[in-house]
Amino acid sequence: MLAQKINFIKVLIIVLIKCQTKITEIFGQEQLQFKDIYFFQKKHVKFLDLKGNFPTFASYSNLKNPNMQKHKFLHILVVLFFTIPTLVNAQQETDKIGNLNHLSVPGTSIKMDIPDVFAWNADQNAYIYTGAASSISFREIKGTSGSGVAKAMEETLKKDATLQTNTKSTVKTKAGVSATQFVTTFSVSTAGQDKKTEFERVIFICGNDANAVWVSVTYPTVTRSLLAEVLHNCLLTIEF
Repeated sequence: MLAQKINFIKVLIIVLIKCQTKITEIFGQEQLQFKDIYFFQKKHVKFLDLKGNFPTFASYSNLKNPNMQKHKFLHILVVLFFTIPTLVNAQQETDKIGNLNHLSVPGTSIKMDIPDVFAWNADQNAYIYTGAASSISFREIKGTSGSGVAKAMEETLKKDATLQTNTKSTVKTKAGVSATQFVTTFSVSTAGQDKKTEFERVIFICGNDANAVWVSVTYPTVTRSLLAEVLHNCLLTIEF
């Protein structure tokens, strides 16, 4: 039962993101942001439960956000219209997140497990999961030890006001290589809006006495339960 609930939450996260994208296309960016619909659904909507019951709406008129007061009925129709098919698609994407491929990272000597939902983007030089605004990027640093890069990163993070370091830990990869992992958060402002979206970035550094590997994993904080554990386990499969 617990596993079912966790899976349902993961599916719901993808639904929220996809509904946000579709509603933005219809009403415009200034009308509705991701946090609006998340707040709306968390406080005022009962979504499909594990038995498949249809969602019910309540207290919609009590929302304080002025953007949500506009076109209230149309917003409800849009959410209803796109939620059901999106649930099916989201379940498929949730399943794919657990499907891993051990891939060679283009332009590097690095190999690592990558979830199916991430695709290589040559322009950004990273694996991108557009459905959750997430990325995995890699950098090889020749002639510098992994421990040296980790120490330099720690000092840099102390001075960086844009990144808040939440945790620092030492882990072992499956190949037995010691790695330093920093979990940080930062916020990005939406164009033309006062609102900010919080992201989590995992900075993973490993290597040997001669070379270092630096991996950055970035995803919206709201998707942590969906992606964090899977991506952490992927990092532990790194080879170089």
